[in-house]
Amino acid sequence: MRAEDSESISPEELADSRAYALHRLSWVGTTLLVCSILTLLYVGFSFFNVLLMYQNAEEDRKELAAMTLAATIVILLNNSVISLGAIQMMRGKNLVFCIVALCLAMVPTLGVCFVLGIPIGIWGLWTITSPEVRRVFQ
Repeated sequence: MRAEDSESISPEELADSRAYALHRLSWVGTTLLVCSILTLLYVGFSFFNVLLMYQNAEEDRKELAAMTLAATIVILLNNSVISLGAIQMMRGKNLVFCIVALCLAMVPTLGVCFVLGIPIGIWGLWTITSPEVRRVFQ
């Protein structure tokens, strides 16, 4: 369905196309959300270990412990953004935020599901750029 044809679409067809687009977005969003939550759980539990490592580190190891703690915080923040973007995607809202979340998911070092992040990100960007799905965000 092209954008030029949108004037000739009946309300029933428009509702059907919106439901179809939201269904496609829900698959991508759910997959992205599951991977992000798995990462948040893993890194969230390891955050306390890293914090203890920093507190108990000897003076010569404090710098390494601080860098590990900073990396853990970056991963937690990154996957929080991905989770929020996945939720927005499933609702069909905030296109720019969804694209940012998909791009962050494709960064291979920022999660435990890094092997899945690249294909999910590509799948999500491909889905979002299709005309019938993109219409949901307008």
